Order: sequence, then structure tokens, then C-alpha cells
Amino acid sequence: MRVSVLIILVLAFSGCDGHSPAPQAGAVRHVDPGSEDLRLEAMADTWKGPTRTDRVEAIIRLAKTGDAVAQFTLGNLYREGKEGVPRDYAKALDFFLAAAAQGHAGAQFNLGAIYGNGVGVPRDDAKAMEWIRKAADGGHPMAKEMLDRSKPKESDRDE
Repeated sequence: MRVSVLIILVLAFSGCDGHSPAPQAGAVRHVDPGSEDLRLEAMADTWKGPTRTDRVEAIIRLAKTGDAVAQFTLGNLYREGKEGVPRDYAKALDFFLAAAAQGHAGAQFNLGAIYGNGVGVPRDDAKAMEWIRKAADGGHPMAKEMLDRSKPKESDRDE
């Protein structure tokens, strides 16, 4: 369990969300209307706003409408204290919880890291693993890998 928590700390606080990198500029992508890819594309357009304040305000507006991707993004901004957003673990937790409640696997994974490492909350390994399992069930690749690594191997069971 201790190794899993360390892996959570390293991965979650490295800024990696476990998703594949963005496609190369000029690459043709086909997305379904209403898909997360399309919402991410819209969010990327939002980040091209004229000023940092405008960009952050646009994310806040989207988050307040219940957009899970915006809530996840805002949670990351509060967790990391970036883009002029002050570091605030309580607000980060609130936004991750809102996105996770809608099934956002990245937010679920980050909640696993938050509870597993006691960042802004009392450390709770049971809650951490609950969120990591939800993230894995939601298709989060790092969460799946962590669960696979935490399972006992056949050779370990025979001993």
C-alpha cells in the first residue's frame, strides 16, 4: 500500500493527468459532437484568450455551469497555484469532487492522490484506493496500471 501511495504522489503531482498527448498541429481529428475531445478542444480555444485573467475567468464560468472538464482544470489550477490562481487545496478538492461526481476519471485519480498523501485533508488510504478504483473503472490508464501493480502475483500467492 505504501508503494501505491508513493506512486500516486509522483504521478498526480507531476502535472500528468494520464491522458495521451495532444495531437500535432495541423493533424486531422474526428470527434463526436458532445464528446470530451470536443469539450477539451473548446477549452483549448478558451486558453487562447487575450489575458491570463480572461482565460481563468472563462474556465471559472464553464466550471460553474457544471462542465466536468472545466471543474477538473480549475481544480488543477487551485492545487498547483498556476495561471495567477492562488494555491488553495480546499477549493481544488471541491472542484475535483464536482468533476469526479460526473465520472471524470482524471478528477477521480487526483482525489486518490489527495487522500493518499493527505494533501489538504487527513490522509485516508481507504478513500484513496476507492477513488483510484473509480478512476480505473472510468478508463484512467495510470489508475489501471496502479491497480494491476498492487495485485499479488501468482508467484507471491504460492509462497
